[in-house]
Amino acid sequence: MSELGAAWALEWMKRTRERVGQQRERLIDLDRQIGDGDHGENLDRGFGAVVDALASQDPQTVADVLKLVAKTLMSTVGGAAGPLYGTAFLRGAKAAGAGGLDGAGAAGVVEAALG
Repeated sequence: MSELGAAWALEWMKRTRERVGQQRERLIDLDRQIGDGDHGENLDRGFGAVVDALASQDPQTVADVLKLVAKTLMSTVGGAAGPLYGTAFLRGAKAAGAGGLDGAGAAGVVEAALG
């Protein structure tokens, strides 16, 4: 299996941004049932900012990508969601370490983020 590096993590975030954008209204509707209905808007804004931040910098490792994602989400996503998602991505960055990842390493990033 080939190593998963920064390019993989960048593509992951671009696809996440696309998917969040596609599901924005659904997330808003779901949040209206239990809250104030701003979750889809916040995530859409946050991941848009993530893609912009990643495009303006040159992260060299998966950990670099995930740290920038964390920082950006913490500063752009309102309410409790920004710190929650930011913390998850920081945990993932720590698990990613300094090099590339194999499949088990990628799973470890997700497990750490959810931890």
